[in-house]
Amino acid sequence: MQVTERTPEFVLGLIGGIIGIATTPGLFFLGGFVAYLGGPATLLGAAIAGGILSILGLIGAAFVKNHPILSGVVMFVSGLLGIFVALGLWIGSLLLLVAGIVALIRREKLMQPLTPQPVYYCTSCGKPLKYLSQYQKWFCEICRTYPPTREEILQRASRALDEGNTELAKRLMDQAKQ
Repeated sequence: MQVTERTPEFVLGLIGGIIGIATTPGLFFLGGFVAYLGGPATLLGAAIAGGILSILGLIGAAFVKNHPILSGVVMFVSGLLGIFVALGLWIGSLLLLVAGIVALIRREKLMQPLTPQPVYYCTSCGKPLKYLSQYQKWFCEICRTYPPTREEILQRASRALDEGNTELAKRLMDQAKQ
């Protein structure tokens, strides 16, 4: 299973998109003021383009976990074009650019699936045993004992057979199979 944590790309893209959207109204009003005074209306176009690119950058950040390559391309292109549109307010564009690059170059990590720990039961009371890693043994918290290991049970079965007690040896062999 391929899983990579994409928090840095998400945070950079989110902050870059928010900064871009936050500066858009200021650029829009400044462009309107310049156009009102008889200047060129290019600032209005830059504000609209910057807002659209910032929204696209936010969309890229939102989908970076599920679609890292596509999101990386969207954030990279939004950041790159935003540098030309931002007119000096490059912080949001640079953050989108970095987020896009990071999303494109980070490799997927192969995560090993967790294998469930086997559950063993006490041979006396039947309750589940707890594994004590410091002793490398299983422990019954009800009986307050360490149940015999499989090897110890097989040794007892072998002794029982040597003594001629086949009934006990059979029960111990059944217990060792569990």
